[in-house]
Amino acid sequence: MTLADAQKLQAQYKAALMKLEYEEKSSKLIPVEKVESDWFNIARVTRDAVLNISDRISSEIATISDVHLVNKRMTEELNKALEALSL
Repeated sequence: MTLADAQKLQAQYKAALMKLEYEEKSSKLIPVEKVESDWFNIARVTRDAVLNISDRISSEIATISDVHLVNKRMTEELNKALEALSL
């Protein structure tokens, strides 16, 4: 590698680093740790919302003998939980 090649390579790396720093400061890039943390929290809230459905409606569902009404009621609760998450 010649000196000119090394200088050119160094300039390319500097430009790439400056671009990354700019994109991070302008919020186009975010740290992977933040993305992982945010997704973990979203998954936890989603899990909790879905798992809490049975606690809320199990006694009501137990009194319904019509399968279609059970399905309708469960679908309503699932939709409520998912809609609450989308806010």
